[in-house]
Amino acid sequence: MTLNFRPWLLACLAGLSLCGCGQQTYQDRVKQTAAYYAYINKLNANVGAIWKGSPIEELRLPLQFREIPKPLPTKDPDTGKLVEAEIDPRQPDYVALKIPGLVATWEAPFRVQVDGAAAQRKGYLYLTTNAFMYANADDSRDAPDFVKNLLALIAEKFSLTPLDPATDLIRDNYPRSAPFYTPQKAYDVYHLPKTPTEMVVIDGVTYTIDVYVQHSGAIDVAMVAVLPVGLESSENLAERLPMMLSTMKISARPVLNPGGGGAAPPPSTGGF
Repeated sequence: MTLNFRPWLLACLAGLSLCGCGQQTYQDRVKQTAAYYAYINKLNANVGAIWKGSPIEELRLPLQFREIPKPLPTKDPDTGKLVEAEIDPRQPDYVALKIPGLVATWEAPFRVQVDGAAAQRKGYLYLTTNAFMYANADDSRDAPDFVKNLLALIAEKFSLTPLDPATDLIRDNYPRSAPFYTPQKAYDVYHLPKTPTEMVVIDGVTYTIDVYVQHSGAIDVAMVAVLPVGLESSENLAERLPMMLSTMKISARPVLNPGGGGAAPPPSTGGF
């Protein structure tokens, strides 16, 4: 009598195949998990703890930056009412510019070359928004032009060629490449100076001004980066700034008083 082994062999081969598929799935998941934790470790090595302040729900700054605290109000001796400080140290002290809608400012010391010698100069990050403009009807009408007016103000104060918000923007997404462990965020990016013949010079050093704008509904949030040219590669800002932008999450809800640290202090509302 001849035995038929074919059904048994087919069953064994099918079982082995399933085991192989299961093993491959497990290995893929291990690799994905390892990649995710490598991303988390890299993020933690380059940006700080989560910062919050309406309308910002989440933001992580490059490690070398430290926040400049908002000055506390003082009591008027005559009326007993709290009065906002006349001088806000978060505003630029190197140019006659008062940034409107200022939420928070960070600064960091950087190593640069000045006349062939090593020197130190500060870099700045200014977070600003039109969110406060929805607190009253008059300002809310101008809220859609917030970015245009901000760019015009910066160009004016630094004596630069104005940017055209419609044609001089660069659209970018952060994070820029997969795998995406956080949702991509779209930005309108503006670079100053506009022309190669113009320069921004602060304390004898050339600077660049980059404005990164994220939109959420009617709210615009801009991160203005004022940084010295020729930073040492060890500063790692080419990697840290995109990481920061990939972490920014803003609310679509209009707020009355944008401010830092969760305390929601009133913003700086400097005129144009």
